[in-house]
Amino acid sequence: MAREWLPQIRELYEAGDVSGLVGQLGAGFHETGDARDALALIGADAVGDLIAALESPEPGVRQYAALALGDIGDPAAVPALLACFAALGPVEPIQGAEYDVWNATTQALGALRANDIAEPLLAALNVDDIDVQQDASYALGLLGDTRAINPLINLLGRSDFPVAPWVASALSEFDATAAQAAAEAYFESAYPVGSK
Repeated sequence: MAREWLPQIRELYEAGDVSGLVGQLGAGFHETGDARDALALIGADAVGDLIAALESPEPGVRQYAALALGDIGDPAAVPALLACFAALGPVEPIQGAEYDVWNATTQALGALRANDIAEPLLAALNVDDIDVQQDASYALGLLGDTRAINPLINLLGRSDFPVAPWVASALSEFDATAAQAAAEAYFESAYPVGSK
């Protein structure tokens, strides 16, 4: 915990009130962050309520429920996260708060190593949008599916700042020699040792 939780979040956590904590998701910046942290500490006992929250009409609730499920890391959440992701549709028309749900869901599924998400993320690398390319790269790095290595290397070759560092960071998550070499070459050229 980076800072002291808000008193109402601490009370809900100490009481084991999972539904109360889920109710704080999307309530405000500090409430949401503290509730997410508390739910992650509760762990598996919070998964059912968080899965239910993925069906909320409020994008902020769905966004932080997905992130909390990724933090917890329970594979039981994968089908519900995949359903939430599928309900959003293709990434290209998604904007605003719904995009934040897309991003959070891809992060959670990547952290849970749900390979079902690989194909949509690989397709997202070709969307002409910096945020989409960065977020898809990040999620692919979390996912660790080796099918992503060549598409990420190709994206790195045609990208510049601000996308390239995200792609190189994703590549550095893979054990494959080609991925490591591409990431290392990028970082050495972009951030040469001894440069000012």
